[in-house]
Amino acid sequence: MAESGKQRLVSRLKHKVHHHKNAGETDERCQARDFDFDEDSAVDRGAKNCVRERDLMRKLKENREAINKLDRIQRSCQEEERVAQESREVTKDSKKHRLKSKVVSKVKGPNSGKAANAAFAGTMKNILETGIEQPVKLHNGVVKIIKTPNSSIFDDVHDFLDEKLEKLAEVGPAPVGAVILPEDGIAYTSDNIKGKFYTDYSEKQDDDAVGVCFSGGGSRAMAAAQGQMLALHNAGLIDKVKYFSAVSGGSWAVACFCFRNAADKEHKDDDYYILGAKANKGEFSIPEDGFDRITIKDLHADMNRKALARGTTKSVLVKYVEQLATGSTVKSPKWFNVIKSIHLDRYNLGQPGPICLDDAHVDDLMQRTGNCIDKKQCCVVRNKRPYPIFNSCVIWPLGEDRVLSLFECTPLYTGVKPPRDISDRSDRFYGGGFVESAMFGARVPTKFHDKDSEFECEPFRQIYSLKEAVGTSSMALAQELSKLAELELALEYFVPTRDYWPLDKEHRSKLYEDQPFGDGGMVDNTGLLSMLQRHVPNIVIFSNHQTEPKIENGKLVLDNSVTRHFEGFHPKYNVQVFSEQTYEEMSSVFMECMKNGDPLVWHGEDVPVLENNGCGVTSHKIQKIVWVYLSKPQKFVDMLHPSVKDAIEGEPSKVDAGVAWLPSAVKNHLPLVNDVIADHFRDFPHYNTVSKLTLTNAEANLLTTLTYWSTREQVVPAIRNMIKHK
Repeated sequence: MAESGKQRLVSRLKHKVHHHKNAGETDERCQARDFDFDEDSAVDRGAKNCVRERDLMRKLKENREAINKLDRIQRSCQEEERVAQESREVTKDSKKHRLKSKVVSKVKGPNSGKAANAAFAGTMKNILETGIEQPVKLHNGVVKIIKTPNSSIFDDVHDFLDEKLEKLAEVGPAPVGAVILPEDGIAYTSDNIKGKFYTDYSEKQDDDAVGVCFSGGGSRAMAAAQGQMLALHNAGLIDKVKYFSAVSGGSWAVACFCFRNAADKEHKDDDYYILGAKANKGEFSIPEDGFDRITIKDLHADMNRKALARGTTKSVLVKYVEQLATGSTVKSPKWFNVIKSIHLDRYNLGQPGPICLDDAHVDDLMQRTGNCIDKKQCCVVRNKRPYPIFNSCVIWPLGEDRVLSLFECTPLYTGVKPPRDISDRSDRFYGGGFVESAMFGARVPTKFHDKDSEFECEPFRQIYSLKEAVGTSSMALAQELSKLAELELALEYFVPTRDYWPLDKEHRSKLYEDQPFGDGGMVDNTGLLSMLQRHVPNIVIFSNHQTEPKIENGKLVLDNSVTRHFEGFHPKYNVQVFSEQTYEEMSSVFMECMKNGDPLVWHGEDVPVLENNGCGVTSHKIQKIVWVYLSKPQKFVDMLHPSVKDAIEGEPSKVDAGVAWLPSAVKNHLPLVNDVIADHFRDFPHYNTVSKLTLTNAEANLLTTLTYWSTREQVVPAIRNMIKHK
């Protein structure tokens, strides 16, 4: 660069600093940007470092401008929504919740209304204001702690806002008094609808029944589950397992593996592609053996398009922002459509119809609802698949004093099993049984037929589909929003809500409109409680959690998703079902595994379960339990290709800091050098999927390979022992 070019670059940097200092920012932010630029030192340092500072200042400027614009849109939308709300109150009547066939209408187009846009603008503003305090070396050699935009999401958000932001202010409110349905929604419109209810679990337990639990953990949990399922599949154990109980990211994997569209045929090769054992040329597949031959180049390849973990490499944030900005007239979290687009649509499972057990169930349902749904809109469980259970939670009241109740959805029934009386904090009562999943969300029945466990109800709006069941189970945003009772608007558009009535005879005439629900991990992030409620005699738990196991002061430290189930840990959750003695037994085995470089696997027999009325768990014993905690076994690392091993064990300081600014989609195509790959693996396998929603190809491929190997070596023999009588 010529001397004049350097001079011009320094001048531009000075101008950017001056602009920020006079942009109405807080004193703290101005101080963070109050750099004492020295022209000579900047020139001596060279153009390369100047460009880096220029890029940083550009990001800060764009972030501030976007926040200001979002703030103006939010205030404008809130004011227009207030005026529109006053008009809607005048015409508000029973049409909001009761549908007759003659009044069912579908409002199309990006007509979300000002309330949704205000909520969206506020959310995006909070995301952009969440910065990262990090040391930045300035041109004069001084290191300052600067709050910079969150690099993992900055580019994705701003690229999208450049295209969509201005459209927010142009969207008008929804028509006053309109009957609201989702864009792809269907409704039961017959005059005589019959549903089923259950006061207890419909299935009977065998002495050798096996339940497998897949924990929550977003993309990390889904990728890990793929490898674990593949090991079970290759061992011929999938059809020997009775239940798959899943939470959050684990529920994404279970839904895609266990269900098919009712109109689709099953193919023999489906399992191998879904579980990543087969791939096309140039794609990555999990090898049976020969892990030492997997190179860094291999890990960078895409999985086949049907593989479960392929979805973990797609940008969740971009999809979420797209859904929030496209608009809708239904008060429903756009998170559902994100899960549908990234995961379910790849298997034709994003249909708006109900989930059912099998084809016969679909035919029976169609007959009881006046044939107002089509078979191709339904999702049924695949042949010889475990019975899937998706775990979520009921939230009430809102605020810090909230009460969380475990809520589950299965192909047959949905609801809360144990009665939960929270009259000391609210006027609501939960539990007492389940309603047929296809009927969840119906108004209070007009008639109950207790002898036949059936009810009759009026037409209602939106059917509970697979995307809602799975989306609710993984709606982690509800964790924080539900603490803020005043954020009714945000809850209305960002937290799942459904009309709910309990099955308890004394309270089942009560209807709780727009009842909030949330991520199952808020109560039980392992999927364990659903198994204990049913007294499943043999249980396998895959804890694919974020916290790396560590030994501190002679004690094992695990993720609180695990320890909360043991006495002496986290009493606020009120989900303790095992004694401290049981934890000591398990932790001693885990520490021995860590010492030997083995996967963390604990085998227990005749394990006592403590009574917990709030969780609906009675005192009993588990015949056999296998608890698997995600870890980085040294034996696995040692068998890897040298380049991969070096990347895992390399020092983070070797990584070019600039890589952290790049989205995963770009990282997947970077030059294949160790320094870059080390950035991918520095927290392997405990990827933080809260701050990093999307995995790179390399991260996902290596994780699925690890969990396949550890499950094959340690868990498969234990399950075979459980089912030896079959």
